Amino acid sequence: MSMTTTTSITPAAFARAMTAHWQDVLGNVPSPALTALWETMAKTFNAAIESDGTRWSVLQPPTGTGKTQGLSVYSALMAKANHKSEQRNGILIVTRMIEQADELKAAIDRLAGFECAVAKHSEN
Repeated sequence: MSMTTTTSITPAAFARAMTAHWQDVLGNVPSPALTALWETMAKTFNAAIESDGTRWSVLQPPTGTGKTQGLSVYSALMAKANHKSEQRNGILIVTRMIEQADELKAAIDRLAGFECAVAKHSEN
């Protein structure tokens, strides 16, 4: 039996990428608490990718801690990793509004440095 390995983003690499994004792009000041939260986010995203899909995980950090930004950064990092690997992981993001889907697509593409995200909705 062959085992396939999934591409994942290490919590430390994600925290570094989020710190750079938080500071350089958003102009915010990171903190040790945010760094720890971002590492937890990466662990949660990785666990979801590696799971069998029968159980959902929920992240409930406070407003302003980078949940949406983190999702964009993680998705861009995964797109870059997919480019370098034979193993491909997709990420499905469900939003309430078409505008949110389009904004996430644009952010992920910008962070990845190439067009990799798709916004699928009734207007396209």
